[in-house]
Amino acid sequence: MEEALRLRPRPATPVAVAGALFGGAAMFAFCAYASMVAYPLDIGGRPRFSWPSFVVPSVSFAMLAAAIAALLAMLVLSRLPRLNHPAFNIEGMTRATQDRFFVAIEARDDRFDAAMAEAVFAGLADAPLRVTRVPR
Repeated sequence: MEEALRLRPRPATPVAVAGALFGGAAMFAFCAYASMVAYPLDIGGRPRFSWPSFVVPSVSFAMLAAAIAALLAMLVLSRLPRLNHPAFNIEGMTRATQDRFFVAIEARDDRFDAAMAEAVFAGLADAPLRVTRVPR
């Protein structure tokens, strides 16, 4: 289906799986350490290493670790948060939140034509005040 829709592979998926495996294993190890070494309590004749009681917290923490890993992977792969952008250096950009708005088109595609983009904006009924090219 991904090939038919021409979707790109999702690089955050392996990171989420790795986060789930690592988080689940870490919580299982923590539970085992806590019950056998740190706080060995004999309650109801239960053995010290009672692994069925470790499954629920391990699975819950694995889901949490997968979600956090996927979120961090999404932020890193999207290069967010980007605290500075070259468009912020344009004169008048500080008025963007007051009485102006800005449209930024990033030229990352090989088929991008800057002259055509400027012609489209110039041909609008309400022509923009200014069209500026921003160096990278």
